Amino acid sequence: MKKGKSRELKIKRFKERGWGGKAKRTNKIPEKNPGFRGAVIKIKPTYILAAVTIIIVGLSLGLFFYGSALISGVKQTNDQLSQELSDARSQLKTRNGEIKRLERELKSAEEEDEKQIDELNGRINELSAQVEELRQQLDLNDSTKKVYLTFDDGPSENTPKILDILEAQDVKATFFVVNTMHNKYMKKIVNSGNTIALHSYSHDYSHIYSSEKAFWEDFDSIRALVKEQTGVETNVFRFPGGTANQSSAAYSKGIMTKLAATANKKGYAYFDWNALNGDADGGTHTYAQMIEMATEPIGRELDRVVLLMHDSAPKTDTPKVLPAIIEAYKQNGYVFETLSEDTPPLRQEVKN
Repeated sequence: MKKGKSRELKIKRFKERGWGGKAKRTNKIPEKNPGFRGAVIKIKPTYILAAVTIIIVGLSLGLFFYGSALISGVKQTNDQLSQELSDARSQLKTRNGEIKRLERELKSAEEEDEKQIDELNGRINELSAQVEELRQQLDLNDSTKKVYLTFDDGPSENTPKILDILEAQDVKATFFVVNTMHNKYMKKIVNSGNTIALHSYSHDYSHIYSSEKAFWEDFDSIRALVKEQTGVETNVFRFPGGTANQSSAAYSKGIMTKLAATANKKGYAYFDWNALNGDADGGTHTYAQMIEMATEPIGRELDRVVLLMHDSAPKTDTPKVLPAIIEAYKQNGYVFETLSEDTPPLRQEVKN
């Protein structure tokens, strides 16, 4: 009985697989995966193509609108920058106009200053001529011939030598001093009965003639130094290079005219010279030539001589020719005096 059923079962399974021995195709899901019960979905290619097309069109439209917005933003930025550039050019043009106007005003002011300087120069020279004329009138009854020995740019190691010569010759001189390493000799100048006067603290033309402020600050410094070293407070001075120097024009045009006017206003007594011994020419003269230059006013019969010499360190020839110069003036009847605030001024014509 059992064998019969078993045979029938085998025949049934054989039929199910087919007589060829292979299992029949079926749309059923194999029983070994009983959890899946859905059927396989088949999608037509036309549907896929349509979907891809829609996606591409959407992306294209997105890119189109994004690009349009980007271009619009760039155009707006360019327009803004163009407007700013136009505004900047307009402002630059306005400022250029202002600069040109200021340049015209400055030029006009400089021309006016030059005109005023020229007028002031003429007035100073006129007053100087009047002073000299008055001096000559006052000296009509004074037949005494006078010589004023002056030494600039000391003190130095040459100063004691010059002081010894002056003492030996029994004459006095005026020393226009600067700030040096030998300031201790300032006291000796005063103690020996000679006159100390002011020249410059720095003697630096580029500084002292750069402005009125710079000059008077330098002036106050040398004035304070002299008072500190000697106890003397003097108003007698000499401009570096003299009143007529033109070197100052390289640093400030018209500076000498302004300084001279201020000095007169403050009551300072400044002196130039009308004779020199040539020691400022850098040792290019022989002793005989230096003596001849220094005594040249004797031949012109000048009754008032302010002789310029130097006692700075390099001027070693000056002490050597000094005795002969002093002797020449003595033999021709000159009296030796020192400069003071009461001395009639001797000044050169202002040229700057």
